[in-house]
Amino acid sequence: CMISHEAIVRNSVALADRYQLTGEDSFWSPLPMFHIAAILPMTAIIAKGGTYVTTGYFRAGEALQMMEREKVTATYPCFWTIMSDLVDHPDFEKTDLSRIKLMNANFAVQPPEIGKKMKKALPNAIFVGTFGMTETAGTVSTSRLDDSETARFTRLGTPLSGMEVRAVNPETGEDAAQGEKGEAWIRGYSTFTKYYKAPEKTAEALDADGWFHSGDLISIDADGSLMFHGRLRDMLKVGGENVAAAEIEGCLQQHAAVKLAQVVGIPHPRLIEVPAAFIELEPGSNATEEELIGFCKGKIAGFKVPRHVRFVSQWPTSSTKIQKF
Repeated sequence: CMISHEAIVRNSVALADRYQLTGEDSFWSPLPMFHIAAILPMTAIIAKGGTYVTTGYFRAGEALQMMEREKVTATYPCFWTIMSDLVDHPDFEKTDLSRIKLMNANFAVQPPEIGKKMKKALPNAIFVGTFGMTETAGTVSTSRLDDSETARFTRLGTPLSGMEVRAVNPETGEDAAQGEKGEAWIRGYSTFTKYYKAPEKTAEALDADGWFHSGDLISIDADGSLMFHGRLRDMLKVGGENVAAAEIEGCLQQHAAVKLAQVVGIPHPRLIEVPAAFIELEPGSNATEEELIGFCKGKIAGFKVPRHVRFVSQWPTSSTKIQKF
């Protein structure tokens, strides 16, 4: 994504203002320097005259030592892959993280157990949720520090000042009703200029009125806060019905033995495709395919219940995200 310096700086400063950061703060991010979730917190804390804390390569044990040693006050782990490595590390519970007052945790889209462990370990921290992407120089929406804990744990905040966000029905092109799902359209100072050497892709994503058609499914509630519901391309077509993989994953992750669930569609001769789930279990836990399929029944519509479950111990990932393909 071709992003202007202005877009990066303005988005970062808006984030620092929303989080009320000062020159006394130390902001930790474990992401590699080419990642927008490293550039964003780095620029945010430098704008306030504070300290940026990072590492050349993320290892959970070293990260915990660093956060304690450097007296980190704000953290930006963002992703399940990083959060789970931290909370599952044997040093997590004995590391002094009491100075941390802010964590971008995104509990609304994390497995429930992550939130419970983090809340217990960081009793002084305010946990916030965030919705963003590289194409918007980082943050679109994030929690306010005075939002209720319920809002910060179950939603992804309100747009930063100067950002416009719509949820648009992808079939009708009309704005979705309040609380209904639609594609996130975003406009403002921090949207990217173009995709590098990809004019066709740019034309698909940016319309003539400056709206970026993100491909993300969101809903917007009465007070303007957002929730992420998956990617449009991460939708299954089960017997003609649109099914969000994220909904099935969220259901499976309520099971006590499930550490992470990922759902994909597999071909079916009559229904076009059906859901299949890949599961990583919590250390020391057990569950069967039949048990997890049964767990979903009655919680989600029958056609959304996964037909197959496979257990894995490792995931194919980029620096932060599981590569479902």
